[in-house]
Amino acid sequence: TFYRDSNSISDILSGVTLQLLDTFGTSEVLTLASDTTAVQSEVQGFLDDYNGAMKLLRENVITDPDTNTPGILARDITYRNMITDLRQYTTATVTDVTDSNYSKLFNIGIEADSSGNLSITDSAKFADAMKNSAQSVADIFQGTDGIATQLESYLDLFVKTGGKISSTRGNIDSQLIYLNDHISQVEERMQNRETQLRKEFASLQTTMNMLVNQQNFLSQFSIS
Repeated sequence: TFYRDSNSISDILSGVTLQLLDTFGTSEVLTLASDTTAVQSEVQGFLDDYNGAMKLLRENVITDPDTNTPGILARDITYRNMITDLRQYTTATVTDVTDSNYSKLFNIGIEADSSGNLSITDSAKFADAMKNSAQSVADIFQGTDGIATQLESYLDLFVKTGGKISSTRGNIDSQLIYLNDHISQVEERMQNRETQLRKEFASLQTTMNMLVNQQNFLSQFSIS
């Protein structure tokens, strides 16, 4: 028997909130079931975000095999290693699970294709995992060493203020300032050289004109 001061009760069954709407005089049976379809949709949304991040990384880090054009971050080993690191997190075994039979994405029907994109390839396997140990499905993502937990900690090193992305942007900005200064210096030297050459050309032209005039003058005294 439980006594509460509210019709909304959330501390009796773990993860369940009861809303008492009326009184009744007979015993009532509560049947609890996981909404597998909704959970699968949430998981696929997480996988889609992961795939989008990986696609962006590949576009900017890997050299295009068809055009042989390197990505803008192809020379930055930090971001090249990032692809490998993210894949390792998604293939790791999670130890903080309720049921050790569900400790990998593969165990709940999630696999990667040839490009490394993750998706729920076996919905029946996912449904069985939800039926047998829904908590383990949550643990795979949200346990202390869960995949989402690990990814969040890893990516925080990049996206936080003063993180690796900020540092990279700072380095790029510094390089751009240096290059712009160098370009300005080169342009100034080229302008000075142009001015010098123009003066030399003008002087040469003046000298040639003098020679032509002298030649014309001397030709008047040619011997007949």
